[in-house]
Amino acid sequence: MSAIEQDIIDQFHQLDDAGKRRILAALEQQLDIPTVSLGAWLDEASAFRQQLRATYGKGHFIESQALLDELREDSA
Repeated sequence: MSAIEQDIIDQFHQLDDAGKRRILAALEQQLDIPTVSLGAWLDEASAFRQQLRATYGKGHFIESQALLDELREDSA
């Protein structure tokens, strides 16, 4: 990390919460970072999952909870 980057980070940490939000908002605008609400992201993820199940069938993928349960059983 360069000295100027570290200086910016240090200065940022000195700001109050409102100042940090203003800086982040300005950076988002300047960098054109797309924002997605949690609800919209969940809707997209659900639609994608349905598309995958329609294409490959329900039994083609393992659920993450099943993986966690399996790992817990193996480590017990």
